[in-house]
Amino acid sequence: GYDDGIYASCRILKIMDESNKPLSVLLSKYPNRVSTNEIKIECPDELKFKVINILKIYVMNFVDYKKIIDLDGIRVQVTDTGWFLIRASNTSSYLSLRAEGADSDELDKLIGIIKNALASIDIVKLKIDF
Repeated sequence: GYDDGIYASCRILKIMDESNKPLSVLLSKYPNRVSTNEIKIECPDELKFKVINILKIYVMNFVDYKKIIDLDGIRVQVTDTGWFLIRASNTSSYLSLRAEGADSDELDKLIGIIKNALASIDIVKLKIDF
């Protein structure tokens, strides 16, 4: 019930102690996932929120997706296990991207969707470095 790294670490240590199992064994029941690091794409401040809106429209019309959350940027659930997030930085002139999938094939598919979406935008030349 807390958003605190030290508290969470202590809880994990307590669970390990009480179960007498190493962390690797406790985590083995959860699936391994693959994800990107944070990817930053330069984008002028005056355009970045417009770009997010255009990307949302692109996804809604050209991507087979399960769910879109547009609370802070767009988070697109593409499959049961794969998603990507594109958001405008509030402090700098860039878009921030992340993606996560069940395996490297799914992650590659998600990155392809992101690249296609970004390539569809011609109002700004974005520096893309994946």
